[in-house]
Amino acid sequence: MARSITQIQQSILTAKEAEPGLATLDSPKKVAEWRLWAYVVAVAIWALEKLMDAHRAEVAEIAERFRPHNIRWYREQCLGFLDGLDLVWDGERYAQAVSEGEEYRKPTEEETEDLAVIRRCAVVEGEEVLVIKVATEENGTVQPLSQEQYTRFSAYMNKVKDAGNRLDIVNNPPDDLRMRIWIRYNPLVMSPDGSLVTDPRAFPVNEAVTTYLANLDFNGDFVNTDLLDRIQKAEGVSDVTAVRMEARYGGLDWFEFKSLYSPFAGYLAIAGEWKAEPYTVLDNAGRELAIKALADRSENSGAVIAYEPDI
Repeated sequence: MARSITQIQQSILTAKEAEPGLATLDSPKKVAEWRLWAYVVAVAIWALEKLMDAHRAEVAEIAERFRPHNIRWYREQCLGFLDGLDLVWDGERYAQAVSEGEEYRKPTEEETEDLAVIRRCAVVEGEEVLVIKVATEENGTVQPLSQEQYTRFSAYMNKVKDAGNRLDIVNNPPDDLRMRIWIRYNPLVMSPDGSLVTDPRAFPVNEAVTTYLANLDFNGDFVNTDLLDRIQKAEGVSDVTAVRMEARYGGLDWFEFKSLYSPFAGYLAIAGEWKAEPYTVLDNAGRELAIKALADRSENSGAVIAYEPDI
């Protein structure tokens, strides 16, 4: 970015002060010849820097127009979709624009923020097809586009995509997640229902699970060990065991996974209610039997957290 004339002139004066051979140029007058020459040179440098800025912008625009349409490009097009605006051909490419009678203009930053509905997006290569997974966000909750939004987004992508490319747009509710977890807790700081003794409204294990899901990359793998690590660090937790982890999508049967799960929709949500189950102190054999019974049990609760005091 070009510096101002004042900034350039000051840099010249600073360099002059550091040069002993120019010490005789010490007139304080603004119209002193050496000061005028410093100003003239500053203007020339400023003009050159402005030209360089213009050249850089022109080259960047040309590069943008001819950049390869790879996966990153398709993702940018998805995130750049502005719901409700028409696509206008500018002679080289399509661009969304605001209609003002017979004229079109570029949307403002505020309009761009208000009309952008694609908040999550992932593009992956399938067999002879590009799979595009999208979702929006409402009050902090990730959710699918409405049917109307999906129709408009599909029409938009069919226009901006390269000819011959097939797109498979996935706009689904979150994959369902169901978990059974065994917690050994410190009874000095945690109650049998999983809340903190000092703050009955705080449930560290629930918060750890919720935070992990919220921070999971869109279309990223749900990794059991990553979740357990986060729970292990929660206040009051002495030990944690993943008893049973299950997921499903599209109303299909539940699928138990041992290490990781890749969500079909790109994101997951607990399916059903949270349930805390307090247990008394158990010996090793009793604990194993209780954990096995919890794993084999069938119920609709989304997350069952068993709490055993660590005594």
